[in-house]
This record gives sequence, C-alpha cells and structure tokens, in this order.
Amino acid sequence: MSRVGRSYVAGALMIVLGVFLLADRLDWPFPPFDYVYPFVFLLFAALAATRIRGFGHRDGVFATFFFLALAVFFILRNFDVIPYVYNAWPIWLIAAGVGCIAVFVFMPKEWGILIPGSVLLLFGGAAFLREFDFFYDMSRYWPIILIAIGLGMLVKGFRKRA
Repeated sequence: MSRVGRSYVAGALMIVLGVFLLADRLDWPFPPFDYVYPFVFLLFAALAATRIRGFGHRDGVFATFFFLALAVFFILRNFDVIPYVYNAWPIWLIAAGVGCIAVFVFMPKEWGILIPGSVLLLFGGAAFLREFDFFYDMSRYWPIILIAIGLGMLVKGFRKRA
C-alpha cells in the first residue's frame, strides 16, 4: 500500500474513532455501537474499492470483498434479517474465502488462491451452519481438506498439459 493510501485509511480510522468518542463524551443521541460497526466495515470496503484497477489486477480486491462480506453479514444480523449468532468467528473465515475467490475472479490465472479460498468458505460455512445445529459433528468432515487439495493438484496438472 502506498504512503498516500495508508494515510487515507489511518485518517478514516481516526475520524470514525473520534466521532464515537465525542458522541460518548457529549451524550449525543447516537445509535449504539452494535448497529454502527457494520457500516464501518462498509466504509473500509469503499476505501479499499478505490484501489481496484479492473480485471487483471489484484490491488484492493481482497480487502474490498472481505470487508463487504463482513458488512453484509453484520448488517443482516443486527437488523434481524438472519438469526442472531453469538459465535460469529466463522464469518471471518467466510469473508476471507470470499476475498480469495474475488481475487481469482479478477485474476483467473492465479489458481493458487482458489484452493485456500474454497477451503476457507467450506469450513467457515460448515462452522456457521453448526451454530444452527445443521451439522451434528463437524469433525467427521475433515477429509474434505484432502479432497480439495487433491482436486487442486489434478486441475493444476491438467492445465499444465493443455
């Protein structure tokens, strides 16, 4: 990230933090933090999106889609569109997987990013569904990692032949 990009992010963080602290100190009627932080993720996604230069470039793609996935989930969760999940750590895995898949979409020649993105999405999704008692015992599904790695090796081998 360039110096200018870092100063934008740092500046935006300082402004958001300052507004929250000032609202707290002056007892301003401000929505609770639970309802505001998803929009902070949305702001980070917008800032990262300014670095995207189009297909064939990966600058800003991962961060944009990572923060966008987090923002969408937490907005939907906080406004009761999806059930409230107290243990939200799987969403971070899903968001990282979405970011990796987005990088692959922008740069299709980078197959290496597709395997970790798929694994992150798979395990994040499985852990998220476990929160709703969809899976009884997730420990039975660990061989899926081996299957995903094997599929990646096969695809890579076939691509080198062609």
